[in-house]
Amino acid sequence: MKDLTEYIDKPSTLARIEFGVATVLLIFSILLLDSSDAATARRLFEEAGMPFGYYSNFFYPRVIVFATVYLTFLLVNFVVVPQLLRRERVTRNVLLLVAAYVVAGLVFGTTDTYAATYLFHEYPTEQDTYNALFQQGFGGAFQLLVFLGTYSLLKYAVLRFIPRPLTITPKNRPIVREAALAVGVWLVTVLLLMAVGAEEMILYGAMLVPLTAAFYFFAYYYLIPRLVTKRRPVRSYILWVLLCLLISFGPVMLLVLIFCNDPDVAAGFAFFNEGFQLFLTARWPGFSISGAPKSRRK
Repeated sequence: MKDLTEYIDKPSTLARIEFGVATVLLIFSILLLDSSDAATARRLFEEAGMPFGYYSNFFYPRVIVFATVYLTFLLVNFVVVPQLLRRERVTRNVLLLVAAYVVAGLVFGTTDTYAATYLFHEYPTEQDTYNALFQQGFGGAFQLLVFLGTYSLLKYAVLRFIPRPLTITPKNRPIVREAALAVGVWLVTVLLLMAVGAEEMILYGAMLVPLTAAFYFFAYYYLIPRLVTKRRPVRSYILWVLLCLLISFGPVMLLVLIFCNDPDVAAGFAFFNEGFQLFLTARWPGFSISGAPKSRRK
């Protein structure tokens, strides 16, 4: 048996999860840039009587911001915070934090001068516009470092105070590994969405991942062991999945209402969650039941 803290704290588990999720999010954030945001930006430029370039005023600034958030996350989470907690190279790491703040602030402010050029018509002078944009940029950089630092500190605090009697056995090893993966994906996803200011996506990132993890564990570790011995386990599994999703629609909608107070958004998320769990999450546990030996079925 291994202690849970020793298992989770290995670079091969939690660190790889964090790095992988952050990298995937960076790639998908670039590939799936919202066209509606570009349309909104174009409208703002047109209202200000200024030409709009998709790449120069939208795509490139967004990509640079995403890359800056990604690199800052890697620096803070994998270099600065671990070494500060071990009291190693304190001066150097403090200087790295200051440098990260300055660089991120300059990047955010500079990209805003391209992404929000229309604001130059809303301030009395050009210098006032620059002051406002860079003040906002450095404010965003400060928030980014607070988010990243809080995440890293909470992560190490949780690992530090996990009870020692909590151990991993061969029986619960898959559950712990998959739980660590789900928690890591969820935390990094929400963190980076907050860092880049994707307000509309924060709800989906914050709610969908834990709901998916809960549904997966329920299906894999509760439903399947009870249905695999049935005469028609696949049909029974599908019916149980449909029933569970139908029952969960109302509670999920109410849960979302607590955070957004918008019935339309709550209903939309609940419908999206139903489809996501049915067509994506439920398929993976379903593979194990469809491939179960016939000798186990009655």
